[in-house]
Amino acid sequence: MIKKINHIFLILLNLLFYSCSTNLDYRRPQQYNLVDCRELIDSLSTSRPSNYSNIFPVQPGSLSGTIPGYEQKMDNVFRAIPTILGFIKTYQRKYDRIPKNKEIFLYLVNANKEVLKRLDKLKGFSSNIDYNVDRIIESLEFTPKQLGRIDRFLTEQSQFLNRTYSFRNFNDKNKLRVFKKEFYGPLGELDIFLKLNSSEAFGIFFKKTENLVGQHKEHNLILSKAVEDKKEQFENISSEAFENFKSRFPLIFNRRGDTIDEKVQRAFSWIRSKEIDIIGKINEKKYLIEVKNYSKTIDLEMLMYQSSEHDKSIYTQQKELAEIIDFLELDYLPMAIFRLGITPEAADKLRELGFNVQGF
Repeated sequence: MIKKINHIFLILLNLLFYSCSTNLDYRRPQQYNLVDCRELIDSLSTSRPSNYSNIFPVQPGSLSGTIPGYEQKMDNVFRAIPTILGFIKTYQRKYDRIPKNKEIFLYLVNANKEVLKRLDKLKGFSSNIDYNVDRIIESLEFTPKQLGRIDRFLTEQSQFLNRTYSFRNFNDKNKLRVFKKEFYGPLGELDIFLKLNSSEAFGIFFKKTENLVGQHKEHNLILSKAVEDKKEQFENISSEAFENFKSRFPLIFNRRGDTIDEKVQRAFSWIRSKEIDIIGKINEKKYLIEVKNYSKTIDLEMLMYQSSEHDKSIYTQQKELAEIIDFLELDYLPMAIFRLGITPEAADKLRELGFNVQGF
């Protein structure tokens, strides 16, 4: 099945990759130069500042230490991550005009492909590396449903695609952004997983997950069993006992519902949906590790900032993990790694929750 999906993916993208400025009927326009997607992607990759961070170093004995030139390879991956504004600037410098929406669209699709192609070059040095790189690639590839959407978009949005990109038209911008994958989170997490010499598992949920192997499977079974064992304690729970749990674990049980059972079901569904970025073992202690991929060093104000009542601050997000560990009585400790750094004041605030904090 995966081979079939990859085959469809390659057929479509090879067609798209022919040219960033090919007409929708694949006839070359005469009014402007033909633009080569490959050339523009390579040009943008080499000219743009890299968002890759090596603040957190490659640790001796880590998986990344087995990959020759690891940090350069990962830097190349990050440089290929699509940026609409960066593409427009590069395009303008080369062709002295603002690109059409179709050229940006084809750039986004092909840049997504280029990121995965570069990521694939990390493979071949360890079966553990190959396993986790393949998991990331599979999660970031266009699905058959997304491929169908791309195909329909090319045929149904000809008026939009043939229009010159407008910085003022937010609807147009949003139409294009749908095809821009979110790479920074998964790639940042993979980077830290490979750099840590204590890494044991990567991308583990609290619900039982099929097709995991080795320590990934082992940790997933521990976490998922802890959830189901705790859930049994809530069978026919009294109102008084439920309110006691709610007062002790407000972030877990702050769920809507008409009945106690409904609130309990939603609380446990929420826990099962949580994903742990990395699980590691340091000095015989097991850690559930959150990797934070923010674009700047996090200070205390940013740590506590909440943009709206429906939004969660970075601090609250980490407090949720600490609360889950306590609630499930897990033999794990919480850790947070900030790839672009955290100030000592902000780190101290997280330590109050029991976190081991890295990144300053």
